Amino acid sequence: MVAPHRGERHDDLLPGLRHLAIGRAIYWFDVDEEWEMVRVLAVFFGGQDHVRHMLARLLEE
Repeated sequence: MVAPHRGERHDDLLPGLRHLAIGRAIYWFDVDEEWEMVRVLAVFFGGQDHVRHMLARLLEE
């Protein structure tokens, strides 16, 4: 699994958390190595403050 390790890591927010921009969308995800699976946690569009929104979601949990 090489491609799932793309994107910027955010271990300070949650171990293994990453985000990747594709076009105007920002995808937040983590990778389950054991199951060889990418889990998409959120998708944000346009000029949103995606880091602030993701942090708020994590704090709600």
